[in-house]
Amino acid sequence: MKKMILATAGALLAAGTAAAQLSAPLDLEILFTGDDVVANSAASNTEIDGVVVNSAGTRVYYFNSDGSEDGISVWTGGTNFAVVATETELAAGGGSSSGGDMDVDLDTGTLYAKPFAGSNRLWAIPEGGPFPGSEMIDSSLMTGYDEIEFDRKNDRIIGAINDTFDSIPGAEGLFATNAGASGQLAFDATIATEATLEALLATLPGYIGDESDASTSGGRNTNDDIDLYDITIQSDGDIIVSHKFTSNNQLAGTLLRVTEGGTVSEFVSAAQLITWGGGADGTDNIGSVLVEALSLDEILVHVNFVSDNSGAPDAGTMESFIGVVSADGSSFTMIGTESELLGDTDIVAAGTSLIPGGQGLFDGTVPGMDGKGGDVDGSDNYYFYRQGNGLASEDAVFRITGIRALLNSSTVGDWDLY
Repeated sequence: MKKMILATAGALLAAGTAAAQLSAPLDLEILFTGDDVVANSAASNTEIDGVVVNSAGTRVYYFNSDGSEDGISVWTGGTNFAVVATETELAAGGGSSSGGDMDVDLDTGTLYAKPFAGSNRLWAIPEGGPFPGSEMIDSSLMTGYDEIEFDRKNDRIIGAINDTFDSIPGAEGLFATNAGASGQLAFDATIATEATLEALLATLPGYIGDESDASTSGGRNTNDDIDLYDITIQSDGDIIVSHKFTSNNQLAGTLLRVTEGGTVSEFVSAAQLITWGGGADGTDNIGSVLVEALSLDEILVHVNFVSDNSGAPDAGTMESFIGVVSADGSSFTMIGTESELLGDTDIVAAGTSLIPGGQGLFDGTVPGMDGKGGDVDGSDNYYFYRQGNGLASEDAVFRITGIRALLNSSTVGDWDLY
């Protein structure tokens, strides 16, 4: 009978059907909150803004904004927190810093960090220090770069230029540099330009053509201008790209695959993600998708800011959710919708100090609250974080364990639903 329950549970999860709460062997844990990391005892001054983890899950790095200092810190378990790099160090002695993007080489433990603002540099920091490590790329060569990701196959960093942080028409795209090279580097290898990415999007159903001209939006095309949001890299070097739109909402959530040679194809359509997430294509929209490649090249998706066609958050039939797409993009396993994650005992036990009434875990229904993706460790446990609306008690870093066991459920053995 237990085997029958297992098969049924797997089918429900794969179809995106909501359950009362998470099913074994999944577990959602709160690793630490903003209150745990307050550096200056001011409860309103801590903001977690980015999180990555090493292979063993023993070092969780996070950008920490505490009002007077924007640096990188590390949590190593329990109440053990340490500063990895201060704002002054990240800014190379001058200027300011704020949370940006990070990634960890799971083979060596090297932390790659790219802050924003005046410290818009790329740093390579050995596991355990010392900082400052190696300044790979200085701020003059990092204009417009938003996302970075370490390519284990080719030992290089992939950088993505995003519209949000760039004002040069046509500048968006994917670029690469060799992580192991010496001297001052630059992202001088083009993988896919904005024009190449948009050419593929133009072949998809629902695409809106170029209806703007150089006199609008500073000369930038706002209708078919791809807005790169997140990237991850599979073991063969293929890059999975997520993006969002202002005018092409029906395509927001579509995931693209870009090969090492720059060939672009559709990996998963927005309609597929909406259906898998329990929504209705044509009624529900996706605002953004965070992506992480798992150890067997499946793609974990963290879908946020869902809405109906009126733009009202969560007014449609679909909730924000976390799930896993197969390595070839053909199938899906639900990890949990927002309400299912909120039903986990650890979240319930945290009470209203973490999630006050009217707020959600990561759906963005309350201004100033935001939930974002992070990273996976070598065992495919997923780490993500929540930004509160100004109070440290409402910030937290979470970990979902048991994802690999769920994906390999046919070999796990007997288990029951909670």
